[in-house]
Amino acid sequence: MSHIFFLIIGNFITSCYRNDFTVFNLLRRQLEFPLQKQNEFLISKIPKGLNWNDCFLLIGDQFVSKVKDVAIAKGVKEADKESNVFFIKVSHLEENLNFDNKVQINEGILVYSPWFRFIKEPFDFLDREVNSKYIMKTLLYIARQNKIEAELRNDEHENESLIFVNKFKGADRLEIEFEKSLEKLSLVGTKGSSILDFRNQKITLFADHDKVLFNALSHSEDRCFKNLILKKTDETIEMVKAHD
Repeated sequence: MSHIFFLIIGNFITSCYRNDFTVFNLLRRQLEFPLQKQNEFLISKIPKGLNWNDCFLLIGDQFVSKVKDVAIAKGVKEADKESNVFFIKVSHLEENLNFDNKVQINEGILVYSPWFRFIKEPFDFLDREVNSKYIMKTLLYIARQNKIEAELRNDEHENESLIFVNKFKGADRLEIEFEKSLEKLSLVGTKGSSILDFRNQKITLFADHDKVLFNALSHSEDRCFKNLILKKTDETIEMVKAHD
């Protein structure tokens, strides 16, 4: 799992350097694009660079699927320098959604979240909203995929945590803070915690959770990263986005 620490911190340093936290903001909340009927197609304007094949296509309660799994005409055309127009032909769906009668499809929703790229357990296409339960089930799947024994557990306040059966890098559990979006992800142990704070654009790394990364960052000069402030103690390193 060390590669995940490198990935998170590497992306955080890059985001600070570019002053662009799009990567982390996408993890906080899903993007939704309304689809409107135009001739035989549903269309919507989407940002360039969006991986539309990994989006979910939602048509009321009648049809839910990943776009890449729908074997009908679809794609994008350039709208302007920053946007594309996504299109998908729905005439075939109108004829085949109901065996008895042709249905009329006038609108839908295109939904994207990087969390959708992970399969969670149990997998359910009707889970169309990224919320705390969706994220926790996804994290449980990732843990088990990496052969880490874990289980989900609720406390007396109905807050759900991912509990490590045999500890993981000295940590007992993984917690998230979710309000209307993902605010915080914490790896918690009795001695200390590593925290990815989305709201305040801050990362705290506890020494025991990744000694290689901790040692590398502890030997970094305080101003070696652009737009980033390092705060060091013997046990933690805090990385904070510098604001003007």
